[in-house]
Amino acid sequence: MDSLLDGQNRILLLRTNNKYIQKLALSINKYLEVLYQKNIEFQKIKMELREIMINLSHDLKTPLTTISGYIQLLHIRYHEDYSNLKAIEPIFDKLEAKTEQTHRMITQFLDMAKIESGDVEIDFVKIDIGRLCRELVMEYYDILEKSDIEVEIDVETKPLMIET
Repeated sequence: MDSLLDGQNRILLLRTNNKYIQKLALSINKYLEVLYQKNIEFQKIKMELREIMINLSHDLKTPLTTISGYIQLLHIRYHEDYSNLKAIEPIFDKLEAKTEQTHRMITQFLDMAKIESGDVEIDFVKIDIGRLCRELVMEYYDILEKSDIEVEIDVETKPLMIET
């Protein structure tokens, strides 16, 4: 029994002619099999949770890195000409947009957790994926242009709606 509890063995083997002990051993083995399957499921869920956390970490790092880049750009522009607020104003707009995007991502993650726990039902919405792609490219346009990278946007102008 000790080796069963330690997880060293998955089944209980007994040699006996006593039908009651045989029945008890069979019941214990069924229980051990269920326990083993539950442990496999637990390990799988644990790995999936780890993967979700890695993806979430990456998904949050990206906009935060962008925000950090815009802050550095603000410092550069401010020190270049602190009397010209028009040079800084677009950066503030992008910072605000990225901050809102990060907030939305965190809210979506929390909503997913609520949905997974059964606390909330899913409401599907339609979004224009073409517009979303254009917005994403435009967020990095200034940074790419400053790095002498030519930016060319070729995304369908008519709405490309998807349901999310």
